[in-house]
Amino acid sequence: MNLLKHLSVIAMSAMMALAATGCSDKDNEAPQPDPADKTALQAELRTAGSLLDGAAEGNAPGQYPATAIAAFTAAIADAQAINDKDDATQQAVDKAVVDLKAAANTFRAAVIPTPTIDRSALQAALTDARGKVEGAVAGNEPGQYPADAITAFQTAIDAAQAVYDKTDATQAEIDGAVAPLTAAQATFLEAVIPSPTVDPALSLYLPFNGNAEDASSYGHAVSLNPGETGQPEPSLTADRMGAPDQAYRFEGGFMKIPYDATLNPSTMSVMFWMRMPALTATDTAPLSLGWWDCYMAKIIGGAQNDFAFVAGGASVMSGSTVEPDRWYHVAVTRSESSLDIYIDGELKNTQEAAAPMNQSTEPLRIGVLSENPGYYYPYFGDLDEIRIYSKVLSADEIKALYDTEKP
Repeated sequence: MNLLKHLSVIAMSAMMALAATGCSDKDNEAPQPDPADKTALQAELRTAGSLLDGAAEGNAPGQYPATAIAAFTAAIADAQAINDKDDATQQAVDKAVVDLKAAANTFRAAVIPTPTIDRSALQAALTDARGKVEGAVAGNEPGQYPADAITAFQTAIDAAQAVYDKTDATQAEIDGAVAPLTAAQATFLEAVIPSPTVDPALSLYLPFNGNAEDASSYGHAVSLNPGETGQPEPSLTADRMGAPDQAYRFEGGFMKIPYDATLNPSTMSVMFWMRMPALTATDTAPLSLGWWDCYMAKIIGGAQNDFAFVAGGASVMSGSTVEPDRWYHVAVTRSESSLDIYIDGELKNTQEAAAPMNQSTEPLRIGVLSENPGYYYPYFGDLDEIRIYSKVLSADEIKALYDTEKP
């Protein structure tokens, strides 16, 4: 067998052996890895895309800086590149998921924040204001408020409340609503009807507002008593304005106030409103303390029908004629030198009074001269707004009181 034939035989034998073993070159190649699982990466890409699509570029609250948008866009592109790579390893895909999540968190943190609005100061001001207006009573009495003041304050409260309730209010708007409300409250509180200032020289004040209590700072006790022969005690009646139960009617009964030095000053002013439904033939005494020895007010009866006052030995008459069923304002001042009488705010007469005022321990009686039998000289009529001062009021002060109280 020549060499060529020998080689062919060898080759043939090799091929037969190879066929018998079932082996090939392909079977000798390295095994291929499984494709990477990109499910989590694709889900993260969808979330990131939605987040980016909903983002607005800018510097206003809720917007994102341009640099943050650019960085997040680049991070999404890097993750997308891994997702698009057919031969990407699982390790590379997992890393892309982690990186994209971190980029998304960084992007969310870059949003321009909505400022936190502090409403506490305005809330406190509103609470205080509502308490003030809810406790206010409309009216003209001391401690009350004019109706228009309450309305104006409520309007200011409503305006401040509207700012407080505004969901998109800025801190400047909230803060700016406090000062006007505070100013409106101050204006409101200044509008309260003031309590009348009690003059320390006002020794006795009987306004007869539904009772016979002394409204001066001394608070003298006042008792109501029947008359000498059982006439009724003084009773409430209408005043010169027609208001019911704002004056007292005297029909023989009287009021009595225990003696106190404040009712027996060395200089004084006495004033009251009076009305007699009918005139009397005899003298009557609207009030008296120690009668002739100290001071007393009298209505001269009979044909004269005049106002008179006696104080410390001096006496004065007005020279006016009392008319029935008419209200009069009577005022008398007793200084160290004179005794003056005023009717309806006008000076009517002056008498010299050089002697000092007498002192007495008698009670002050209103509606009679005394309680001595036969010397009651009861007053029949209405009385109101009785005042006794331990000082001499000026003519202007007397006129001002008359003008304030006249019907």
